[in-house]
Amino acid sequence: MMKINISKIKRFALPLFFIFLGSIFALGSSPIYVTNPWDDTNAMLTMGRALTHGIIPFKDLVDQRGPILYFLFSFASLIKGNSFFGVFFIELINLLIVYFLTYRILQVIGKSSRQNEWYSLIGPIILIGNSTFNLGGAPEEFAFTSVLFLFYVIIRFNHDLLEINERYLFLLGLNFAIVFWNKYSMAGPFLVFFLLLSVHSVNKMNFREFIKNKFLPAFYGFASISFIIILFFLFSGGLVDLIKVYFIENLSYGHTPGTLIHRYFSTMSYITIIVGRHIYILFMIFVGWFIASREKVNIFPEIYITVGSILVMAIPQQYTDYYNMIWLPVLIVSVIRIMVKIFNRNELDTNLIGKYAKFLIVIMLVCLPFSNNIDLGRLIVKGNEKARDYGTRDAQKQFGEIMNFKKHDKHPSLVMLNSLDDGFFLSAKTLPTTRYWHKLNMTRSQMPEMYEDFNKTLKYEKVEFVVVKLNERPAMNIKRLKKQVVQNVDDSLQKNLQQNYDISAIASNRDNIGYVLLQNKKTEKNTNYLSTLN
Repeated sequence: MMKINISKIKRFALPLFFIFLGSIFALGSSPIYVTNPWDDTNAMLTMGRALTHGIIPFKDLVDQRGPILYFLFSFASLIKGNSFFGVFFIELINLLIVYFLTYRILQVIGKSSRQNEWYSLIGPIILIGNSTFNLGGAPEEFAFTSVLFLFYVIIRFNHDLLEINERYLFLLGLNFAIVFWNKYSMAGPFLVFFLLLSVHSVNKMNFREFIKNKFLPAFYGFASISFIIILFFLFSGGLVDLIKVYFIENLSYGHTPGTLIHRYFSTMSYITIIVGRHIYILFMIFVGWFIASREKVNIFPEIYITVGSILVMAIPQQYTDYYNMIWLPVLIVSVIRIMVKIFNRNELDTNLIGKYAKFLIVIMLVCLPFSNNIDLGRLIVKGNEKARDYGTRDAQKQFGEIMNFKKHDKHPSLVMLNSLDDGFFLSAKTLPTTRYWHKLNMTRSQMPEMYEDFNKTLKYEKVEFVVVKLNERPAMNIKRLKKQVVQNVDDSLQKNLQQNYDISAIASNRDNIGYVLLQNKKTEKNTNYLSTLN
C-alpha cells in the first residue's frame, strides 16, 4: 500500500493555496468576476457549449482555432454551462501543471532545496503576471505548458538532444500534437526542436537507428492525439470541413501580398515590435543564457527554439501581444538560473535573501498581474456595475433579456454581423443556429463563404436577432442611428439587413463601444423597439 507523505503535502499546501489565490484575482474567468469580457474567450466557450449539444466544429459552426481547444472548452461547459467557472477550473489546472514543471526544472538546475516549492511559484507568476496574458483562455495559455515541458526535457537531458529517450520523445510528440491541433501557428518551438533533433541524428547515427529510436517514438506520440481527432471528425462527417477551414482558409489569415522583399521587411518590422515591447524580458533571457554559458551549458538548443519560435510567429505579420506567450517559457528557465546564481546553491536555505524570497514571490504572484496586465481593469467584480476602467456589461444584460422576451422553452437565434462573439450568446443562454455565427477577422476576399452565408441568413431571415457593434455610443437620433448601423456593416450585407430587420434596442458598455440589436420583421416587438432600418 502506497504511503502518503504528510510532510511533503504540508510543504506544498501553502504555495498551492497562493496559486489559487493569485488565480482568483488574475484570471478573467474567476468566480469573483461577473464574466470574462474578452471576445476570444467568449467565442471559444460558445464553441465548447455547442459541441456538448452535438454541434460539430467546422462542419456546423465555423471558427478559426483548433479542435483541441474546443474539446477543452466543451469540458469546461460541462462543469457549468452558462458561466465561465469551468474555464477557470481548467486554467487553474494548467497553472498547477506549470508550477510542477517549474519545480522539476528547479530541481535540475538549482538542485534540491527545502524552499524549491516556493521558488517554483516563479512559473505561474511569469504566465499570469506578464502583459501578454490578457484575460485568460487563449490557445497560447495552454500551449505555454507544452512548450515549458519541452524545455524541461531538454534541461533534464543536459541539452544533449540525442540522449532524450523514447519515453520522453513520445511525450514530446504528444505535446506537439496538442499544440498543433490547438492552433498550428504556435507549433514553432516543436518544429525547431524536431528539426534540430533530425540534424544532430543524421550526424551521429545511421538512418535506420534514427527512424527506430527517434522518429517513431515522437511520431507515435503525435499520432495518438491526431488519430483520435481525425477519427472524431471522420465519424461525425466533418473531416473535409476540418481540413478546409482549419488549414486552407486559415492560411489566408494574415497573408501579406507583395514581393519577397516587401514580405521580408514586414517580417522584420514585426520582430522589431516584439523586441521593443518585451525588451526587459529578452534582457533577462539573455542574462540567463550568459550565466548558463559561463557554467559550460550548451544553450544553443534554447536559443534556436526561442529565435525560431519568434520567426515562425512573425511570418503572418499579424501582431497581437498574447501570441508572444508561446516563447515566454524560456523566461522561466532564465529566471531560475538568475535566482540560483543570486542565492548561491550552498546557501539557498540559510541566506537572508533566500529566507525572505518566498515572501517577495507571493507578493509578486498576487500583485504583479495588476501592474503588468492593463486588461484586468476591464473586469467587473460581482456586486458592482462597472469595471475599474468604467466599462459595463449593460448591452449583454439588456439584449439577453430582450431576446428571451416571452421565449419560454424556445431559445432565441442570433448572429454577430460585424464582430466576434462578445458574450451575447451566453447572456441570451442560446447557441448559434447558422454555420457562420460571428464575424471572424477575415475580409471578403479572404473568406467569401462567410459573407455569402451572412447574406443568406439575412435574406431568408434565418435568425431572429442581429447584433451590430459600433466603435462609439449609439446615436439617440434615429436617422443618425440608422446611418451608424449601415456604416459598420460590410457593403455586401447592407441591402438584406435593411430590408428584413428593424432596430430593436441600443446599448453601450463605454464611450467607444456601443451595440445595436436588430430583430427580423416577424419577431414580436418588445417595449424597447425603436424603428425600421430602411
